Amino acid sequence: MSSIVIAVFKLTIGLLGNRFRDKLADSLKEGDITDQKCRDFIIREIKEIKSKLDGLARKDLLASISFFNEGIKFLYEMFDEARPKGENNNAVTTTQAATAMTCAAETFSLTKGMSELEIGDLSASASGALSRAKDRFKDARRKATEAFANTALSTSDRLLSMQYRVMATILETVDNPTYSIAACIVCLEELNSLPAVQKGFKVELEKGLKAAFSKDLRRDLISTVCHINRVILNIALMADFGHKELSNWPCVEIGGIKVSPLQNDRVLKVLKKRGMEHCFGTLELLRGEYGSLIWPVSIASNSLGQFLVANDDGDKRAKLFDSRGKVLNSFSLMSDASRDDVYCICQVATDLNGKIYVLVELKPCVKSILKDNNPGAVCVFDCNFQPLHKFSLKEEFSTVAFRPSLTVSDRNKVLILLVTQPNYSQRKPTIQVYQFDGQFVDDFGDGILKSPINIAAASDGRTLVTDSGDNGDSCVHVFNENGEQIFKLTEMLEFDYPFYTAFHWPSEHIVVAGFRPQTKELQVLIYTKEGEIVRRLEQGAKGFSSLVELTVTVEGRIGILAMFETDHQTETKSLFFKILVI
Repeated sequence: MSSIVIAVFKLTIGLLGNRFRDKLADSLKEGDITDQKCRDFIIREIKEIKSKLDGLARKDLLASISFFNEGIKFLYEMFDEARPKGENNNAVTTTQAATAMTCAAETFSLTKGMSELEIGDLSASASGALSRAKDRFKDARRKATEAFANTALSTSDRLLSMQYRVMATILETVDNPTYSIAACIVCLEELNSLPAVQKGFKVELEKGLKAAFSKDLRRDLISTVCHINRVILNIALMADFGHKELSNWPCVEIGGIKVSPLQNDRVLKVLKKRGMEHCFGTLELLRGEYGSLIWPVSIASNSLGQFLVANDDGDKRAKLFDSRGKVLNSFSLMSDASRDDVYCICQVATDLNGKIYVLVELKPCVKSILKDNNPGAVCVFDCNFQPLHKFSLKEEFSTVAFRPSLTVSDRNKVLILLVTQPNYSQRKPTIQVYQFDGQFVDDFGDGILKSPINIAAASDGRTLVTDSGDNGDSCVHVFNENGEQIFKLTEMLEFDYPFYTAFHWPSEHIVVAGFRPQTKELQVLIYTKEGEIVRRLEQGAKGFSSLVELTVTVEGRIGILAMFETDHQTETKSLFFKILVI
């Protein structure tokens, strides 16, 4: 319960402002959102905002802020009561990353049953504090709604009212944020249709004579609107990844044209000038053209919403990025002693506890032009990138026209999709299953898989495998824990080769992405775990060359590693991947 509340609270409270967000980020380096330092920041920021407001016209806004402040204090009371006895809320240990990973893993299972959660798993005092907090947030929401409707207020005050209205709406249902989505969509419809908002977007995007005046105020307005849209989208993705409302996001209408605050390229330019490009729907996190990653071969995400990109250059390194594209860490996937034994890195994967798994093809002991099969191994690291152990695969495999694929199930099984025959006509694609320690368990898929592409783990021990088939009959196979095929997805799979699948653990949705040659677009399809399609997203893909891999974070952000051709007229190609918001 408290894990969900903390996750929702952390996503929501950022609406207090950019300056606060930066201070909060600094604070989180030394603690978490529930500690005293963060609490002091939040209370101080609210008081500072309130001190700048006066006048009778602002009485509803002032009342909303007061109620919100009270709600925050009661929410922190709940955090304190829910904290295990004897735990020091200011303590910082060297295992903080591991602890965070564990909490995030617990959140997976909590979010899975979010609609069934009640506050009964909290103590009576914690439950009472949460109830009082929700009552105050309800009052704050009502007063903020009245303030936003007051046309006597300035535009900046009405935007501030909407920020508090949205935060209060979400925190009023903090233990089950799914219930807040519909109300938040209404907030966006009212915000995006505000005349001042429409005018601000129109002037900025059309670049007429008026665009030369009041630039800062106008861009602050646009950034605030985008920030509110982004926070609501983050909550919606975390709480209900397959929600159909996400396919019909409210736009800002100017002159009969609908402009998405999260997808318009000219809006992105404004956000970049404000250092808020993370609010945009699609982010280009990495370009490999100038060597930031010379040859990226695989992408994975961990339970903290970070992206791990493996690089198969001479150093065999991986880089860890946050969702804004900032490099957090870089580490070697191979020791100096073992690097010379590795022919190539095939794939990187993570499990729900943050451990990192790297599938490698080893150099054969004896070179032979008659033999394409090579031995393989899996290297395992902890969440701090320290090596744990390594195990060899039962059979050699071929990488001729096929790249082996790796995933880790929620049963702590390591599954590897590979081809054990180098001759194409005699190829034998199969899925091998290993225990965490490397003990071989079983294999499956023989006779079912035709031209498999990648593998992904799903809940309840299920396994997903994309397969382009023999005659263009593309599908995603769904196997149960025993390796038996349950069904296969075929609806709308009209992709060029290759296409990839991933799984969104909190909501239990299947994600499939590929390139549609008919429309020259990247398309992302979202299915329930039983195979019903619920959403789709199209993304322009100018210069697209090939899809490399796909991952999806716990927050619902999709990372696509793809190869693109550079714009200039050369044969050189650049690599980059984007975070697509769906």
